[in-house]
Amino acid sequence: MKPPAPLKKLGIQCIDDSPLYLPTGIEDNRNLLERFEPFLMPAGTEVVCAGVVKHHETKWSNGKPRLVITLTDYFDTVQFALFGDQRKLSEHLDTNEKVQLYAKGEVSYFNRRMFLNNTKLLMDDEVGSLKPVYPGIRGVISAASAKTVIQEFAPASIEPCAEKLVSELSVNQKIAAVLTKIIPYGVIQLCEELRALHCPASINSFDRAKKTLTRIATLQAANFAMQGNVSGLCESINGPGQISELSRHIPFNPTDEQQSCALSVVQKMAIGERSHSLLVGDVGTGKTAVIGMIARYVLLAGAQRRVVIMLPNEALAHQIFNEVSSYIPEVSASLFAGDIKGDIASQLLIGTTSLLFAGIPVVDLCVVDEAQKFSREQREKIQATHLLESSATPIPRTAALAQFGAVDVLTLRKAHTPKDVTTSIYFKEDADDLMWSVQDTLNRGAKVLIVCPKREGSGTQEKGLYSAEQIAYSLDQQFPGRVRMMHSGLSSEENERVLNEFKNEIDLLVSTSKIEVGVTVKNLRHVVVYGAERFGLTVLHQIRGRVARIAPEDGTLNWGKFDLFLPNGAKEKTMERLNALVQSNDGFAISELDMKLRGIGDLTTDSEKQHGTTSVGVQNVFLEVDKIAAAIEYVARH
Repeated sequence: MKPPAPLKKLGIQCIDDSPLYLPTGIEDNRNLLERFEPFLMPAGTEVVCAGVVKHHETKWSNGKPRLVITLTDYFDTVQFALFGDQRKLSEHLDTNEKVQLYAKGEVSYFNRRMFLNNTKLLMDDEVGSLKPVYPGIRGVISAASAKTVIQEFAPASIEPCAEKLVSELSVNQKIAAVLTKIIPYGVIQLCEELRALHCPASINSFDRAKKTLTRIATLQAANFAMQGNVSGLCESINGPGQISELSRHIPFNPTDEQQSCALSVVQKMAIGERSHSLLVGDVGTGKTAVIGMIARYVLLAGAQRRVVIMLPNEALAHQIFNEVSSYIPEVSASLFAGDIKGDIASQLLIGTTSLLFAGIPVVDLCVVDEAQKFSREQREKIQATHLLESSATPIPRTAALAQFGAVDVLTLRKAHTPKDVTTSIYFKEDADDLMWSVQDTLNRGAKVLIVCPKREGSGTQEKGLYSAEQIAYSLDQQFPGRVRMMHSGLSSEENERVLNEFKNEIDLLVSTSKIEVGVTVKNLRHVVVYGAERFGLTVLHQIRGRVARIAPEDGTLNWGKFDLFLPNGAKEKTMERLNALVQSNDGFAISELDMKLRGIGDLTTDSEKQHGTTSVGVQNVFLEVDKIAAAIEYVARH
């Protein structure tokens, strides 16, 4: 049976899978309080107050309303506030007498009167019960809607769901043996665990069931990771095996690292072994040269050989086309970018995602450069015998597959142009110091880039953050005539014009993260990311890659500054994430930390999830990389 639209929004394609959309917590509504005598309950205790409305009024603060309600037990009172638009409730209270409400919140006291903080109202059927809490998906479906639809379908689907999950896990005998250790009583026990999650009878049984399903999800993630290796036999490709021939038209001598990376791939091709490789290297380590050598090996093996290279934007597509086609002048090459539609009969095809719609038949090698910019479906849509992904910061899913051995990792650590970039974190109270640093950079004749999380605003701050337009206007007051702005709202021609001005005559550019990939600006020495907590680690590392890309011609230190400005501060987990950038310039190490903090994504072969909780059947479970690795080792050993 096809699932209703709300289930589809949660990524559920079959009603019987709905029990695997697990709750992330439990709400305890059992602590009912019907007497409001002061100090009867300790301050900070979470209670459900049941009382009759004695008084209510709407108050305003900073232009925002709140409905203040007083409940009575006919002797004492408790007061609380509900924020936001509460007009319907207020009208109901205006037209009805002796309305009874159930208000849940934390107890506090003032002047011997009881108050509730962080209050919400409960429905009658919620009082005295344990209720599972389900997450929504931002911008897709609310938590309340997710709860409604899962509670509607999951309880009745538990038995067929359990049978299906156990059956799928039992295909592999080794996995089935481990599953028996987790749930000795099989389907019957799994049904009990799923009921304990969706219809909890106690907090202990809920916690036990969550641990059981997490172990099952870890086991299946290990299974998918082991299946992810695409190695197998294929037709051998016999191109030139000498580095001198592979690098014939590269205008510099490849480093030992570059040679080693290229040879490790072409040697697999030569013996007829299918490959899926991940080329990891920061800006300036020469990933394009490695790609060029591997592509040259394939294309010089015969006129029937074909290579596709896919890039995330037009500027980068033009740049890579010019470079790689010059490395292999012996073959026909075509560009697919914007309005340029090349010839699919060419041996070398380079372009943006327009390649996906060009009707390209099976090719020998598909290279996906800046792979973190593409979805899994995009990266694997072009049918190729060999797949090479290239990135400074691979997305968590790819990093996980690499760590578990499903992808061969090729690492470039040495840059042709060494640089010394200092990464710092600034808070609101450090704003003057940050502006002094910007002024110092400009005084030294270098350029400054300010990156903002949002393009435009309503003239007021949103959650304490100004827009790129507002910041550009403010900076133009301080540095008149020296500031420009670029963002996705401008046409390609307008952004190209602004970027050229920044490259040649303008000192200071304000931009959204559009500038993240594929931009080289001579003498760009300083990047400030405003509201850095809004950006992911991989995006921030890519932005940092814009700094000091070209060394000074006089041979002096290739210096740079990368500053993360947090006007609103940041939570502990966010600070842990940002401090990783301060401590490391290693893109793969940063991706591994990102993987641990954000989750690995879904390792299944049809997954679109690049990070977050895995959904190997079971959803909303955060899987630890170390435990998946341990599961893989355990399964392989037994």
